[in-house]
Amino acid sequence: MNFYDFCKFVIQHIGKPPDAKRYSGEISLDSTIWSEIKNLAKFTSQFNYEHSITLFIVDKDIIATPPVKGSKSDVHTQHQVNLKYKPKNKNFYEKQILLNGKLVKKSYVRITDIPRDSQIISLFNIHSHPSTISDGIRHYNFFSSTDLNTLFSSQSLCIGLVTDKFFLACRHSQSPRYLSEEQRQILDQINFDFYNAGKLQNELLEKLALVFYEGEFSKKLQRLNK
Repeated sequence: MNFYDFCKFVIQHIGKPPDAKRYSGEISLDSTIWSEIKNLAKFTSQFNYEHSITLFIVDKDIIATPPVKGSKSDVHTQHQVNLKYKPKNKNFYEKQILLNGKLVKKSYVRITDIPRDSQIISLFNIHSHPSTISDGIRHYNFFSSTDLNTLFSSQSLCIGLVTDKFFLACRHSQSPRYLSEEQRQILDQINFDFYNAGKLQNELLEKLALVFYEGEFSKKLQRLNK
């Protein structure tokens, strides 16, 4: 599934997660999104704090917010996206996308191509986890219980995580509203394995009632669990 098709899939299921079987086995992100992910990783490495971006789709244009710096353990974001169409001549309008009051993208569109009902939709948030170094080995944390509970309690379908790779966690129709105590313990075990050995056990991921993807930078995301 290419990224634009995945975005349409996300929009279709905001607030109503699909059956897990409907998720693709792999997702191809485009070069623009990978550039944003690598930039997020660079900021995280430079400052050793969590950073976050949010992806929006604005009448078929996908934009990413600039990285927001958080702390060593969390990051919070809030953005305002606006859309304007300004007439240029009898055939074309200038499409202007504003982020937090600043013009971030403009293009020219035919009058006939302007949607009757414009859409500004938050696709999903991507945040990073800084690394720690022990005995010369770089370690990362996986998704935290706060990350996943925030996803479960939201209208969002997915949440992204940047370490030295990119991960995507996606809700499905059997996802809970919050992690049970048993799932918290399972997530603790997943994080222990991931932090110490960089490994994920798919059978444990399955018990979190989410669909997970993993990808090396600039490569396809591969689905990890059923």
